[in-house]
Amino acid sequence: MDDVALAWLSMLAGAAVGEPVTVKASARDDVLGLAGRDASGWAISLAPDLGGDDALEVLMHECAHIALGHIARDRESVPRPAVGSILERLTQAREAPLEDAAQAWAAARLSGLGDRVRWLTRALLDG
Repeated sequence: MDDVALAWLSMLAGAAVGEPVTVKASARDDVLGLAGRDASGWAISLAPDLGGDDALEVLMHECAHIALGHIARDRESVPRPAVGSILERLTQAREAPLEDAAQAWAAARLSGLGDRVRWLTRALLDG
């Protein structure tokens, strides 16, 4: 993902959430996306190899976590547990209802995206 693609995705995320969101390429290879807060505000990290359609789906899912209040507004986020760890499995079980709500919110937003938004996202991310 280059800077232009990240700026485009940041604009889409901000429009979906209603406040500024910075989208970054993730350094982690064990997750597709993570939403949280950093020193500058809302941030979403996406796997750098996501194609246009997948990036939109993961982006809207992570935006849902912000919009639905699943992430604390008043402090920076903590790193997620390592994939495959016992702590990660416990976290997943506790967060299953939040994930379902985020998926529903994301599906509603994705269905409202126009063809031009999808086309430009594909052009920027798929080449």
